[in-house]
Amino acid sequence: AAWALSGARGGFEEGMRHLGLQIAPEYLESGTGRVLVLLSGGDPRRLLNGFPSAYRTAVRHGDCSVVWTAPTEARVVIEGSPLPAEYFEGAVRGVFDFTGLVTVSTRARQVEPLRLEVDVAW
Repeated sequence: AAWALSGARGGFEEGMRHLGLQIAPEYLESGTGRVLVLLSGGDPRRLLNGFPSAYRTAVRHGDCSVVWTAPTEARVVIEGSPLPAEYFEGAVRGVFDFTGLVTVSTRARQVEPLRLEVDVAW
């Protein structure tokens, strides 16, 4: 799908970001997604802290953790997923876009073949 979107989106990476962005609302409208938003109580830190649990609920492979690097900056670490980093960058941005809690900047990088990091700041 990312290859099909690449012409309209400006390349494969942008296509993957778009796909990740599009999956976030679907997840957040599910029962477990609504619980994640509810438990966050409108706090972006609590929303990010809920990502590992949400990941385990939504994905059957790999692991997710969150490392805080500053009061309004965190790193979401995904291990064991074959999906490109840009997909997760789009998904993280999509969660915040959908909830409207804060406007975030995201930057993803593939650290190892099955390990990626998404830096999040607001």
